[in-house]
Amino acid sequence: MIGRRQPHRGTVTALLALAAAACGGDEATGPNPPPPTVSSGHIAFQSRRVPYHQGIYLMTGDGDSVRPVVADTFENVDPALSPDGGWIAFSSNRGGVRAVWVIRTDGTGLAPVTAAADSLSDTQPSWSPDGTRLVFARASTAGAGAGIFLVGVAGTGLAPLTTQAGDCEPAWSPDGATVVFDRGGDLYRVAATGGTPALLYGSPAAEADPAWSPDGGLIAFGGMASDTQDILLVRPDGGGLVPLAAGGARLRGIEPTWAPDGSALAFAAYRAGATTIVRRRADGTGERVLLGQGFTDLHPSWSR
Repeated sequence: MIGRRQPHRGTVTALLALAAAACGGDEATGPNPPPPTVSSGHIAFQSRRVPYHQGIYLMTGDGDSVRPVVADTFENVDPALSPDGGWIAFSSNRGGVRAVWVIRTDGTGLAPVTAAADSLSDTQPSWSPDGTRLVFARASTAGAGAGIFLVGVAGTGLAPLTTQAGDCEPAWSPDGATVVFDRGGDLYRVAATGGTPALLYGSPAAEADPAWSPDGGLIAFGGMASDTQDILLVRPDGGGLVPLAAGGARLRGIEPTWAPDGSALAFAAYRAGATTIVRRRADGTGERVLLGQGFTDLHPSWSR
């Protein structure tokens, strides 16, 4: 990302893997089943469609009706749609520091949630299931004050959930009880009420961008499989690891997000010379490229 350091280690690593893999052809392309039919909903994503600046955009779950929500001269990243689909939380450097903001999906109601100091950087918000609170990652150049934090949507009740520098990419479970996050390239879990984080899944490769299925039974994430970036699925107890696509296909994807009914996932992937947003059924079949205009599209967030 451009600007102040942000805890996007997993995403940056994954993008490098995607770009390197592009030299060898695309195992995920070729003859495909028909595109998935799912309940559409809406997907928010970030894109550099305004030259030199990241904006927040919205489209249907079918990739139609793309429109800007926040497209200005600031770096607006990490969109997260609220559970009811009415709001987007995101990270922006407007105001001179990187903080968490919210805006309605119609582009009104822009408001700050956090007010980070110059030494802090707030990114990667994720909504509580009831839509009243956010969990986000805070980085610090001062060596203190970093970790995973909770805050009310109105900016009240700010409190640390973890206090280890580098903790990032939090995702709130559908039942509201647990937050899973990235610590040092491994997936950890911690009670949303606080406590000692526990390892959920780790490997020699980096795991990043966890996303809970709507029923809470699976966590999708970006990880390495056979030396290729892939979308993987694991149970919340850390068992049952499988790739999203069976049969040896490697999707070269990052940043997964689930359809509201759990029938499909969308994720960022390297296709046809650009990073774009694609969709597959939850059984891994039926890939559909949702955005094919050649922009750098990242960080999809799917809601109703």
